[in-house]
Amino acid sequence: MSNTTFHAFTTKSGGRLREIITDIGVSLPFIGDNIQKTDNRILRTKALWDTGATNCVVTKLTAKNLNLKPISVSKVFHADGESLANVYLVNIYLPNNLVVPSVRVTECVDNAGNFGMIIGMGDYNG
Repeated sequence: MSNTTFHAFTTKSGGRLREIITDIGVSLPFIGDNIQKTDNRILRTKALWDTGATNCVVTKLTAKNLNLKPISVSKVFHADGESLANVYLVNIYLPNNLVVPSVRVTECVDNAGNFGMIIGMGDYNG
């Protein structure tokens, strides 16, 4: 039997949704025993949950607001084709108060939508 712990949250809508967008937090990676939601190191923004994206993405504005420094550059594939994008390391704070530490994210253009981050949920088998 596995010792895996699962965490979940539910969001509700008054009707059919074309996209799932939730409130999240994002920060530079830091460790803390008691990270509070009001910690001024955490940028509060919206996230689009994308079942087709294999990785998480932050917008240029989110990266700028957090003063993120690239740790590398990666080739990314998107609706406009492919390009090179900065890669950053961030902590992600989900709506159920779960912290996902040290996540590698790439950067996208700001006109992607009304959110500061994309949560990639797709499975990459390549």
